[in-house]
Amino acid sequence: DRLEEQHTAEATHSNIKMAVGLRCGSTTIKYLLFFFNFLFVLCGLAIIILGALALNATAKNGNGLDSALIFMTFVGALIFIVAFFGCCGAVKESHCMLIAFACLLMTIIVLEVVAAVLVFVNAGGLEESVQKVFEEARKGNAELKQFTDAVQKSLNCCGTTGAAFYTENSGSIPGSCCGKGESETCTAANEINAALGRQGC
Repeated sequence: DRLEEQHTAEATHSNIKMAVGLRCGSTTIKYLLFFFNFLFVLCGLAIIILGALALNATAKNGNGLDSALIFMTFVGALIFIVAFFGCCGAVKESHCMLIAFACLLMTIIVLEVVAAVLVFVNAGGLEESVQKVFEEARKGNAELKQFTDAVQKSLNCCGTTGAAFYTENSGSIPGSCCGKGESETCTAANEINAALGRQGC
C-alpha cells in the first residue's frame, strides 16, 4: 500500500510539474505573439501615414504613382487590422480572433504574391513614373522635393541615376544625398564625394 501511495504521489507531482511547464510555455507564446503583432501594428500605422503623405504630395501632379501609393496604404491598413486581431486574440485568448488572424494572414500572403507579380509585369511603367517624380522635384516642385528628399535619406540613394542626375544639368546636389538638411546642398568636397558614392534610387 505504501509503495502504491508513493507511486501515486510521484505521478501526481510529475503531472503538476508538467502542467506548470505547459502553463509557462503557453504564457510565453501568448506574450511573444502579442509583442510581435504589436510591432506589426506600429509598422502598419507607419505605412498608412507614409502612404497618405506621399499620396497627398503626388496626387496633384498626375505622375502615375497614385495607384501604387493607394495600394501601399491599403496594404498598411490590412497589416494594421491583421496585427490588431493577433494582439487582441493573444491577450484575451480568443479562439475566434485567432482564427480571424490566421485567415487574414493567409490573405496578406496571397496579396503579396499578387503584388510581386504586378510589380514584375509593370516594372517599366513604375520606373518611368519614379523618373518623372524626381524630374519634377528637380524642377522645383516643393511637395515632390520633400518626398524625394525623404526617399533619398531613408534609402541612402541619390536621384534616379546617382548624383549625376543633378549635376548633368549644372544643378546642385541636394543635402539629402550627403546627409545634410533638406534645404541645404552638398558643396564641400567630402560631401560631394559622399553623394557621388550613392547609387540611384
